[in-house]
Amino acid sequence: MARILLLGSTGFVGRGVAHKILDGGHQLRVLVRDPMKAAAFKVRGAQVVVGDALNPQAVTQAAQGTEHIISLIAVRRNRPQSYLAVNVDGPRMLGEAAKAAGVRSVVFISAIGSKLDP
Repeated sequence: MARILLLGSTGFVGRGVAHKILDGGHQLRVLVRDPMKAAAFKVRGAQVVVGDALNPQAVTQAAQGTEHIISLIAVRRNRPQSYLAVNVDGPRMLGEAAKAAGVRSVVFISAIGSKLDP
């Protein structure tokens, strides 16, 4: 049974991934800004940690004791200033946090380049 930290668990894709992880019998920890949005995971046995996935200390602390991190965080349409924070600074910070926490693997999923040029 793997111990997994999932970032972006309350988003469209993240919700499905979280439930699949739990369906597989794995230990799931989610880092969320709003714990009410993660209530469905908590009742299924997931550990809910409140914090910001773009905060290095929050991610490092949440990653302690996990083996794997899956990041599905994305830029919100109404917050274009977060583009660099999510797609440039985010992966760098995620790697550093994973290393500091002794995590074995990181999966980072991004939508960069997913829009075709007209």
